[in-house]
Amino acid sequence: MNVASPARVIPAAWSKGCGCCRSTYGRQAWAALPLALSLPPASVQAYLSVPADWTVEVRTCSCGAMLAALG
Repeated sequence: MNVASPARVIPAAWSKGCGCCRSTYGRQAWAALPLALSLPPASVQAYLSVPADWTVEVRTCSCGAMLAALG
């Protein structure tokens, strides 16, 4: 009996883009942006239908726009 090997998960390159100025940020550039606020998992959980331990980071783009991503 031939058992297929499990699928390999290859992480995709992470990036975040600004809808105002079209700037894009990789992980390191994102972390270098000023942190405006961080929403803890308890406040995010109210909007989810499954349990998840996610934090939402809101950072300020170089143009001044606010950008959010899961942290």
